Order: sequence, then C-alpha cells, then structure tokens
Amino acid sequence: MSKAVIFDAFGMLLKIQAGQHPYRRQSKLGIAQGRRPQADDIRRILTNPWGIREAAQAFGIAIPDAILLAC
Repeated sequence: MSKAVIFDAFGMLLKIQAGQHPYRRQSKLGIAQGRRPQADDIRRILTNPWGIREAAQAFGIAIPDAILLAC
C-alpha cells in the first residue's frame, strides 16, 4: 500500500511506499567523504532534473553501485 503519491516540478510521478531518504543517505556519504553540506544543496537538488547519480556527480560525491541500485 502506498503512503503517498507526489508529482514533482517536472511532472514526474513519485510513489513512496517506504521512506528510503536517498538524498539524506547521499548527504551522509558526502560527509563521510569530507564534503560539508552547503546551504543551497536542497535548492540545487529541487531545481535540477537530477536523479541520485547526477546529484552525486554535481556535488562530487562517490556513491557505490550497491547503494545506487537500492535507491
């Protein structure tokens, strides 16, 4: 059963069944790699048509394939 159905600014349908928080995980990986979160990170994520892989590249964060597959 779905907990929420969301349309983002680009018209993409998002169906959230269980909270996975992929961008939070990405941020924690970045911190572990020495990247400090910036004040405009959320704005950049929400105003660009990025998936997890593209956002990680934009922020210089290396995300293992196993984590990308789980997102």
